[in-house]
Amino acid sequence: MDVEALELTIRIPNQDFEHLVRRIVREELLRLLDRQPSIVENWQHEGEPDEAGDERLLQDALAVLDEYANQPDAWTNWAEFEAELDRAEVAGELPD
Repeated sequence: MDVEALELTIRIPNQDFEHLVRRIVREELLRLLDRQPSIVENWQHEGEPDEAGDERLLQDALAVLDEYANQPDAWTNWAEFEAELDRAEVAGELPD
């Protein structure tokens, strides 16, 4: 069975061709730049509901709050914490 190569020429006006190329480029850019949903928008990382685990986590957090509630010197604000991290980094005290 012998199959001949078929040559086909399609004529398209420049304006239509430009519109087609722009649409393809736009769709491809949107696909490439499609941002992943943030953690707030996408809860797939949480896995299956685990009420017992959530309760343990809550109790642990409440225990830490109770432990430090009456120790104001144990708390620090964010700016002080960042300054301490910067100091430790400069001193080479942070692990690699």
